[in-house]
Amino acid sequence: MEKINLTARDIFDKSFNTDFKGYSANEVDSYLDLILEDYQAYDANIEELNDYIASLKEENEKLKENIAEIFSKPMNLGDFITEPCIFEKISDNEAYLTIHEGKFHQVKRMFQYAGSEVETLIRTDFAFLNLNGLDTGEYRHLTEEEITKLKELTDEKR
Repeated sequence: MEKINLTARDIFDKSFNTDFKGYSANEVDSYLDLILEDYQAYDANIEELNDYIASLKEENEKLKENIAEIFSKPMNLGDFITEPCIFEKISDNEAYLTIHEGKFHQVKRMFQYAGSEVETLIRTDFAFLNLNGLDTGEYRHLTEEEITKLKELTDEKR
């Protein structure tokens, strides 16, 4: 934040020298009154914004502390209610989330509900399949056994 040179009191207390061809003291005073009003409004706005920022930081810290609890309960996302899931914090910017469904951008919407956002999403597991042993961009063909299991899972859901 840039340094402010004058306070409202400095502006208010400022006096001007007058001479034979000097400015009208009433005109200068009226103008300074306007400046003072603006400055006081500016100060009030800054104070209000700083209070709001402090409250947001406090709320954010509470959410960070309680985020695992938030994810452990169903969330009403408007068009559906999620099942509870498991949230594991990896770092301040990374988490591992275990869900048992995946509807309509669910993970991104769950993080929005909890007051955060998803920058990158990597699905590491699907049913019994996972990415273990695969590098980024690498793939493998499913085995016949995996295909059979997936078909069985889809038959169970019908």
